[in-house]
Amino acid sequence: MEGQSLFSVKYKRSMKAKTLASSVAVDVAKDKTIDPALLFQRFLVVSQTADLSLDEVMAHELSPYPPSLFEAKHLLRKPNKAQLMAAMKEQSSDDAVLKDVPEVEHNVLDGGSLLHRLKWSEGKTYCSIADDYASFTVKHYGKATIVFDGYIGGPNTKDIIHQRRRKNRTSNKVNIAEGTKFVGKKEDFLSNVENKQSLINLISQRMKDRGCNVIQSEGDADVEIVKAAVSMSSNKRTSLIGEDTDLLVLLLHHASTSDGNKLYFYSDKGSPATVYDIKVMKKLLGNDVCSSLLFLHAFTGCDTTSAVFGIGKKLALHKVLKGDSVFNSCAKMFYHT
Repeated sequence: MEGQSLFSVKYKRSMKAKTLASSVAVDVAKDKTIDPALLFQRFLVVSQTADLSLDEVMAHELSPYPPSLFEAKHLLRKPNKAQLMAAMKEQSSDDAVLKDVPEVEHNVLDGGSLLHRLKWSEGKTYCSIADDYASFTVKHYGKATIVFDGYIGGPNTKDIIHQRRRKNRTSNKVNIAEGTKFVGKKEDFLSNVENKQSLINLISQRMKDRGCNVIQSEGDADVEIVKAAVSMSSNKRTSLIGEDTDLLVLLLHHASTSDGNKLYFYSDKGSPATVYDIKVMKKLLGNDVCSSLLFLHAFTGCDTTSAVFGIGKKLALHKVLKGDSVFNSCAKMFYHT
C-alpha cells in the first residue's frame, strides 16, 4: 500500500473487516446459513414479482422456526407452570390454602418427585439406597400408595421435558445387581432411562415388602397419580404428595365436591410448604373455571406443549374467571373434539 494512490489500492473481500452485525445469520440447516439482509431482499423481490403482497410476506417471522413457540430448533418454549398455581392461590381463601398439614388416613405419592427427595452416598449399594427410600416413605407417610412414571415404553409426549431436565448429562447403563455400589453423581445416573427404570423396579419391590401399594405407569404417571388419590378419597381422608402444578390442575378437574372424604394436595416445593383443600378450592373457583383448567394449562404451556410468548398463565386464568367468551368457546371445542 505504501507509495500507492488511495484510489488505486484494491482489497480482496477476505481482507475486509467484519463487524458483529455482518456475522449474524439465520440457521436453516446443519451447515447452511442465510444472511438476514439477503433474506429480506428476497422477500421484497417476491412481494413485487409474485402474487403475494408485501403485507403477506412481512407477516412471517425472519426465522427458520417460530420463536413465539420455540426457544431453539428442537426445543419448545418453557412454560412458567408455577405461575398458574400462584394465580389460583391468590383467588383462594384461608379455608382452601392451609398453613398446617392436616391429619389424613392415606397418602398418595408422586414417585418421580420422591426419587429426588433423598441424597445418595457414594459407595452405598443400590439395594441399600432402595431400602432408604422404602424406610423414608413408611416413616413419613405410612403404608402409602406410590405411583411411578414408566421409562421403557419408547418415545412419548414428555420426551422434550425429559431432554431439558437431563441438561446434557450422560451415563452408561449400570447393571444393578445385589452388591453393585453407587459411584458418581445421582443426576448423571438418573439421566439414563434404563438406569432409572431399573432403580424404580428395585425401590418398588422394597416398598411392597414394607406393605406399600406401588403402581407402575407405562409412561407419564400424572393422571394415574390423581385418579389413585381421588379414588382413595371416597373411603379415606387422603393427601396427594407432589410438587407439580400439573397434579393440582388434574385434581381440580377430576375431584368431586359432592361426596367422599377430604382430599388435600400437599406441595413442599418452596418454603413454607403449602396444603390445598381441593374440594373447598374447587367450590371457590367454580365448576366452570375448573372444567376449563386443562385447556388453559395446555394452551399456555405444560410438559407436552409449548408456552406462547407473551401469553402468561395468570392472564389466561383471569380471562377464564371473567368469563371471556372467546376463551370459553375454545375450551369447549378442546373438550368436545
